[in-house]
Amino acid sequence: MIVTVCGHADAQLNEKEKILLETEFRKLIKASENCEFYLGGYGDFDGVCYNVLKKIKQDKGAIKIIFITPYINETYAKLKIYKNMYDEIIYPEIENCPKKFAIERRNFWMIKKADFLICYIKRNYDGAYKTYKYAKTHGIPYMNIATDK
Repeated sequence: MIVTVCGHADAQLNEKEKILLETEFRKLIKASENCEFYLGGYGDFDGVCYNVLKKIKQDKGAIKIIFITPYINETYAKLKIYKNMYDEIIYPEIENCPKKFAIERRNFWMIKKADFLICYIKRNYDGAYKTYKYAKTHGIPYMNIATDK
């Protein structure tokens, strides 16, 4: 199972939302023998998801946390932190995409691969919202963990 996440870059999850996020991740892992989590690596929501998944990985071990990069260039390649943080790094088939659209195209690529989406959507604008709408349009099952939307 491939699970992807999207949420507002400035997401500030409360304790209830953090518990809900971890509970949902654990349910998805329990439901599938092989669970891969696709993260974009930007913003507060991706950071919270990464930290929760690392904690779960210490318990369960059998999950993969994968960074999906929107760019390949020399500067980006030098960021070895990603190699140490994630189990794998994938660059999707978006080579001919202009740089200003790369993150959006990467997000849509992640949705096309996903079996499930965990999102944190409180407002109806920005890249996270566009990704969420794209997932809904394509029939991807999802859970929005924002409790006060």
